[in-house]
Amino acid sequence: MNITGQRAAWVRTTSAVAAAITLVAAVVVVGVGVPPAGAGIRTTASGAITGRATVTGTPAGTAIPALIVQMCPASELPTVACDHQVIARPQPPTGKYRAAVAAGTWRIAIYYSTYYGQIVLSQWVVVKVAAGATVDATLTVAYRIPAARGSVTVPGAPGDFTSHAYLGVQACPGATFAWDCKGGTEAYENIRPGAGYAINLSPGSWTLAAYYHPDTSTAVYLGQVAKVTSVTGKTVIQNLSVQYQGLTR
Repeated sequence: MNITGQRAAWVRTTSAVAAAITLVAAVVVVGVGVPPAGAGIRTTASGAITGRATVTGTPAGTAIPALIVQMCPASELPTVACDHQVIARPQPPTGKYRAAVAAGTWRIAIYYSTYYGQIVLSQWVVVKVAAGATVDATLTVAYRIPAARGSVTVPGAPGDFTSHAYLGVQACPGATFAWDCKGGTEAYENIRPGAGYAINLSPGSWTLAAYYHPDTSTAVYLGQVAKVTSVTGKTVIQNLSVQYQGLTR
C-alpha cells in the first residue's frame, strides 16, 4: 500500500506523541529522540534534585542505549519534551544523578530508549524544591520484555536500500490497522532489510505492519498487516514484510 502526503519527516518529531505520554503511568511511546546534552530550562537555578535512577529487571547482556531523568515544571504538561525541561543522565554503574533546578514544584520521571527507538517511561513523581535546598529522589523503571519480535524483509529491494529509504514497524491497538492510528506506536531505529525488530506493546490485541519511507519522497509503503496479542512478560514471534515498490511515486 502506498500512502502519500503524510509525515515526510515524522518519526523523529515530538508533536505526534505528546498526547501519548501524558499518562501518569508507565507507557511506551515512539518518535522522540533523546534530548541533546545541555537541554533544559532557561531560568536561574537555586536548588537541586539528586538521587539514583535505574532500570530494574534488565535481562543479562541487554544493553540500554540511553537512560534519562526527565524533569518538568509542575505548571507544564509532563512529557519527555516539555517546554522547560531539565534532564540528567544517571552515571553507570551506580545510577547517581544530579540536576540544578529552579525552586518550585517539579514532576520527574525516568525513561530509557530501546535499541529500536521506543521509549519506556516510569511514573511521574512530584518533587518540591525550596530555594537553596537539595531534594533526594530515587527513581526506577521496570524493563519491558518486547511483546513482539521477528525479522523484516523487503523483497526486491536493491542492495543500497538503506542509503535511500527508511524502514520501520508500526503497531495499532485493536483489530484495525490505520497509518496514523490513535494510540499507535512504532519501532523505527536500526531496522534493516533481512534483520530483526522488537516492539513493546501494552497488553491486548494489536495489528502490526512494516513500512518504508523513501528519503526523497513523501510516500509511505506499507506491508501486509499481522495481528498479535500482547501478554505481559511474553514475546510473540511475528515476521513482517513490505514489498519494494521503488523510491518515487
